[in-house]
Amino acid sequence: MLKVSFKYKYNYSYIFLGGDLAKAIEKQEGEYFLEGQILDWFIQICQALKYVHESKILHRDLKSQNIFLTKDNVAKLGDFGIARVFSTTKQEARTMAGTPINLSPEIVNGKEYSYQSDIWSLGVVLYELCALKPPFTANGFAALAMKIIKGQYLSIPSHFSKDMKNLINMLLRVNPTKRPSAAEILNLPFIQKRIKEARGIARDNQISQEYNVKTHLLETWNFLFSLLSAFTISQNKIKF
Repeated sequence: MLKVSFKYKYNYSYIFLGGDLAKAIEKQEGEYFLEGQILDWFIQICQALKYVHESKILHRDLKSQNIFLTKDNVAKLGDFGIARVFSTTKQEARTMAGTPINLSPEIVNGKEYSYQSDIWSLGVVLYELCALKPPFTANGFAALAMKIIKGQYLSIPSHFSKDMKNLINMLLRVNPTKRPSAAEILNLPFIQKRIKEARGIARDNQISQEYNVKTHLLETWNFLFSLLSAFTISQNKIKF
């Protein structure tokens, strides 16, 4: 169980029974997640990031440790401790902030950066969910920075779909202007297909739950009716 608190205008305190994505990856012990599960989490994170960016907020520390799981296995974006609130959607930041292995090339190069830097970090998280390890690792920051700047990383395991590989390549483009926005990602055909599938599953689950409730109520009514009938027969026998 993981308790997370943060402050932004108001005080909030949440308890996430599912821990975070970093713990979920660790628990896999080398066994890969199903692609469907990865996509479901990714879509949930991307929807949250879309809302954050539309609210003129740059997260700046998007990583698996800051994505929490509810008891229903739903991913929630958290820890806005070093987030930057912009006055306009076209504003940029310069201060180096974030976790080294998740830093974008523009931050490493000391350049101005904006929402596309979060998209890079989102790509790092997606890669980590697929490969169970981050795309960029090295002994020392200088070597790590060189890999990030060049965008050098190994391909994810071969059993993942071409769409998944293309998505990661899209998010980890060295040039930030070539990366898609969160809204554009959510409109990708194979992402839209998964969203519709998830809605269908949710609808089927709701129908199933409603059916189970109705069945339970009917069984309860039949049981009570049989008890009432038995009691009525018993009362009639006593009268005679």
